[in-house]
Amino acid sequence: MNKHLPVLIVLLGFGLVGCATPIQVSHPSEALSFVHEQVGGYLYLDSPKAQAINLKTGEKFHVANYRGSELALKSSVVTWCSVVFNSECVLSRFNDEVYYRDVQDYRTQVSNKKQSDIRYAENQARIRKEWEENSKRMAEEQLQRKLNQEQEEKQRLIASLTKRCEDYGFTGDNNIAACIQREAQHDKELEMQKWELEKTRIALQQAQSRTYVQQQPEEEEVPMLIQMLGDIAVGVAEGYKNQQIYQQPQQKQSIYRNCKPNC
Repeated sequence: MNKHLPVLIVLLGFGLVGCATPIQVSHPSEALSFVHEQVGGYLYLDSPKAQAINLKTGEKFHVANYRGSELALKSSVVTWCSVVFNSECVLSRFNDEVYYRDVQDYRTQVSNKKQSDIRYAENQARIRKEWEENSKRMAEEQLQRKLNQEQEEKQRLIASLTKRCEDYGFTGDNNIAACIQREAQHDKELEMQKWELEKTRIALQQAQSRTYVQQQPEEEEVPMLIQMLGDIAVGVAEGYKNQQIYQQPQQKQSIYRNCKPNC
């Protein structure tokens, strides 16, 4: 199969072969299977016109008097340049617009483009890294603020329970610590009742709503106050006086609601 047959087919499609007016080219060649004639310098040709540069030899090939679309002309001049010089060509001009002045300009632009792409990729990687680091730092700061707030609230609860037990008349660290745990357990039970009542109220409202959609119940997170009271009740909270609350993690403690002072 003739290697130039695809070019000939394209030309036939545009009605260029057998045309009364020949296509003007800078380098006539028997390899070009269409009617053409040689013309002089590119600058003196009428538009539409196009030029291609051979990347191996640096020679320039231009075309004018082409009866086809802009896209077809740009494609054809590169193809014909490659056919004439038997090596790769690139589009260097279209009408008065210059893409590449010569081979060196082409190579410089390609090199600059590669360097620009590298710098862009590096910059994007740096931005992404900074964003990830900032996100991580913000998440850590937010978590630390939450922990600090929880610790402050826990200390406030312990101070309040300590005052209550002292008002009851309890004395001595161990007795006061036991009272604190007992009172925390009682407060926790009250808060649990409030929480359950609130969940029931919300469920009833949803059931009565026309827009209510039956969904699979999700496991709800226990409110923080109830969690902290539970911690204090089992003796795992910190903060009573010199950070010492009577704790026996492995021993079940007896809690008497009506215990008298110093019992």
